[in-house]
Amino acid sequence: MITIVLIVQTPKEAVFLRQLFLKANIKIISSIPSYASYIKTLQYDPDLVIMEIPEDHKTHLQFLRVIRSNKAIEQIPFILYGPPLDEKCTKSILDAGADDFIPKPLDIKILIDKIRNLVKSGSKRKYKVEEENQLTDDERGKLTDPTISRSEKMEIMSRHINKMMAFPATVASVLRVSQSERSGAAELAKVIQSDPAMSAEILRIANSVYFSRGGRRILDIKDAVVRIGFGNTKKIAMSISVFKISKDQNYATGFNHNDYWFHCLAVAIIAEMIAKNSQLVIQEEAFIGGLLHDLGSLLFNEYFNDLFLKVLEKTTDEGIRFIECEEELAGFNHNDLISKLFEEWRFPEILCNDIKFVCRSINLTPQFVNEHKLASIITVADIIAKSFQLGRSVDCCIEPISREVMHLFRYPYGIQQAFMEKVYYELNMYNSVLKIDNRTFPSACNQIKYASEVALVCHSFADEVFIPVYEYLKTQGYHITLSNSFQELIEKCKASHVAILTGIDNTLEEEFNQIARLNMVPFKRETDCSENGNAQTDNNNSTDSNTAKILLFGLDMEFIKQKQSSGIISSRYSMDLRTIDLAIHCLLNNLSTDQLLNEKGSLALQKAADSLKIKLSNKNVLIGHYKSETRSKLREYFEQRGYTVEEANEGPKVVNLARTMEDELHLLVISMDIPLLSCEDIIKSIKTMPNHKRARFVVAFANREKKDLVPLVKLGVRDFFNEETSMDQILKKFQEMGL
Repeated sequence: MITIVLIVQTPKEAVFLRQLFLKANIKIISSIPSYASYIKTLQYDPDLVIMEIPEDHKTHLQFLRVIRSNKAIEQIPFILYGPPLDEKCTKSILDAGADDFIPKPLDIKILIDKIRNLVKSGSKRKYKVEEENQLTDDERGKLTDPTISRSEKMEIMSRHINKMMAFPATVASVLRVSQSERSGAAELAKVIQSDPAMSAEILRIANSVYFSRGGRRILDIKDAVVRIGFGNTKKIAMSISVFKISKDQNYATGFNHNDYWFHCLAVAIIAEMIAKNSQLVIQEEAFIGGLLHDLGSLLFNEYFNDLFLKVLEKTTDEGIRFIECEEELAGFNHNDLISKLFEEWRFPEILCNDIKFVCRSINLTPQFVNEHKLASIITVADIIAKSFQLGRSVDCCIEPISREVMHLFRYPYGIQQAFMEKVYYELNMYNSVLKIDNRTFPSACNQIKYASEVALVCHSFADEVFIPVYEYLKTQGYHITLSNSFQELIEKCKASHVAILTGIDNTLEEEFNQIARLNMVPFKRETDCSENGNAQTDNNNSTDSNTAKILLFGLDMEFIKQKQSSGIISSRYSMDLRTIDLAIHCLLNNLSTDQLLNEKGSLALQKAADSLKIKLSNKNVLIGHYKSETRSKLREYFEQRGYTVEEANEGPKVVNLARTMEDELHLLVISMDIPLLSCEDIIKSIKTMPNHKRARFVVAFANREKKDLVPLVKLGVRDFFNEETSMDQILKKFQEMGL
């Protein structure tokens, strides 16, 4: 299936294009014209982006340049369309990175031909969500119903998952062996031998180049355990078992399977290393907890896909944790589900209890570590993995890690290079065993093309020994210098483009004022060299202002609110690391930073540029009728009154349009005679969709008795009209209904 990010500011055209692509079995990710589209493009990795531009399109081209500056998504084809432009303007659009420009009025045949030419090799999407894996409409409705208890929702989900899949017993058996001090290679060999497929895998690994090193061929499981190592065999056996759960499963767009597993493996490896160093929990429990810490999001995607996609969209739009969005939309999160499943799978009690607290938006305090040792270790491991960009999950949100917490884990000097080298070695070993893909670690993550030209000075006011923001910026290839004192910071600011400050709180207002008054180096991007070797600059990517450019991160920064300007951006935790690149871009290019933060005070780029933000109509009407003439007249009536209208001539198409509709459905006008799906089933299905719980229903009937309408009345339908009356009378009835 081809996936297209659609960035359209005209509501009528957005509806038309979405309908067109839906009929062609193309997955559409809709986005308003704003910098939030940057995060969506990163997360969903589409096959194509289509963007409408206005006559004054400077800010839209700036957004396009941001996309093209990121190596991870720079190759994604871009089609722009808008009002007819002269040759010079068209050239500027193509120079900014567009693959093509189509003038209005939009010729659909030309658009389809260009899409076909740009997506030559077909879609990168190898998977689709199978409908048989999903819940019934009634069960879906219960998951988002606030009157249904959390425990009842967990029961529905766990029952469905256990019906669709069986968790391998090998994992629980290996954990039991790990908990016994008397267990050794013989006991572990017995567990592995009870699973023929696992036995074959362990023998294959023991005889692989990675472990055999030219030694004799091994045919006995106990010998294989000795060669691989008791600890390594336990971890490999658990990893193989878990990996098989989803190896052949189906995934929706926005969720990369390989990146997910590398992230989980990295968290497992790091959590085990912290557990071994701190002696706070059993190493194997830390490993399997890290490996399965995000299994819930995988299961959400596979078995509760409607809910998963809505949560993922909210996460990318608002820059907040996936788990927070789950709570807001459904009243529970995937950690609750995993905790219940762990209990049913007879995992150790500490795993069942602590998994509930993993990766929550919390302040990681020493008290929290003492109360939830395993959850703290896995959460810190998750932050480290995200900071070094080891794989990718459903969000890239992080929290600060205090010096006190790192001391409890016995890392008083933070995470050193030797620590990360061991992580890379282990990741490469597991990749060779599991055969995820052909990448090796450490892999080059410097995705921002001009990052090496940007001089950043970084300073922590909280005396942190591990700073996620700094580590992330290093992986992106920025030129970074650290300051160890306030005076050193002042001096280094004068030779830098942007100052990155962490650990900010309300006691630092005076220090902040001193930094804000400094003159910093204006950014001039070097694009190429002339024949004599002299550097040339790109005038479209330079700033003349030498005022301070500051990006701050902290927890309590009330005094900053009155000081926000185009050169100052402050963000609370938690925040999505990917938003930092765009915040730096705004600072370097003197772009507006008004409303750059979400309601929680964290970086969120949905409202990054007012000039790009378009408010779409929230009055959506869906017409389901088998007669094209009726649909046409109803469409004309509602569009004249400012509604956004979509239409379909078959029942399944009505349901699909409702599911893909991002804004709330205001009204459904549906015929009782619509083919392929009954009117009653259509209304039931739409009433279970979280976005459309307040939708109003109007049903058209012909040649029906009153008893035929009773089932619809029981569903809450109160408005009907007889199609045997004239269209003028029908439209008059709509007016009387206030529509």
